[in-house]
Amino acid sequence: MLSLVLFLMLMTITNCFALVLHLAFQTEFQDSDNFLSAINEQLNKVANEEGYYNYLPIIQSSGYGKTRAIIQLATAQPLIYVCLCQVDSTSYPPKTPKSSEISQREKMQRK
Repeated sequence: MLSLVLFLMLMTITNCFALVLHLAFQTEFQDSDNFLSAINEQLNKVANEEGYYNYLPIIQSSGYGKTRAIIQLATAQPLIYVCLCQVDSTSYPPKTPKSSEISQREKMQRK
């Protein structure tokens, strides 16, 4: 009986998290500092220069809106979203499949 109660509690928490996440992506994006406009401008500038790649790592602690910002940026700029977190991480979104292979291949090509 206890395992059933724990299971139901976990399912309730999971469903609440999924609902909050869904609602977060349905609300209008807040960019009061025009941060995404500046990123978009810089990406366009770098894309037109010889010898530069327009990669953009975004590194920040959990809960700051990185994924939401990237999804918003994708409305103005073609991009590939890659999450490089640890395999056993509880972060969302989960690690991009084969992301370790992609970054390893990049390192080898630069040598």
